[in-house]
Amino acid sequence: MVQLRLKNGFSMVEMLTSISLFVLIWISLMGSVLVGKAIAVRAKHRMQATYAAQRQIESLRKQVFGAIANSTSAVTIDTRGTESTADDLMGIQTTTVTSPEAAIKKIIVEITWRERRLVVGSLMTTETIGTCIANDPQVN
Repeated sequence: MVQLRLKNGFSMVEMLTSISLFVLIWISLMGSVLVGKAIAVRAKHRMQATYAAQRQIESLRKQVFGAIANSTSAVTIDTRGTESTADDLMGIQTTTVTSPEAAIKKIIVEITWRERRLVVGSLMTTETIGTCIANDPQVN
């Protein structure tokens, strides 16, 4: 008489194969999530730098045309919510005005910042502002 042997579980090879397959899938998914998060953070920083550059240009538009000049200042690139935290990234905002004596001024606002992994972010915005010399008594 032949005895049938009942199989009550998985073999060691089956368990190791299933665990290694699970680990490989998990690692690939986590890598994708981390890369996606890094891209989202960089996009957020770039958006905030664009906003800061536009604010700078708008503040220069409000000034008297003859008073627009070169400047350098610090700007906060990343704020979390409404309160400033120690994790905020500080950048350098450089405003360059070409032809300060002319009736048309080209304003270049460049913002640079350094992210955590020594990645340097940079954004440059250009705007041209003009005035009619006859109507602006403030122009030299």
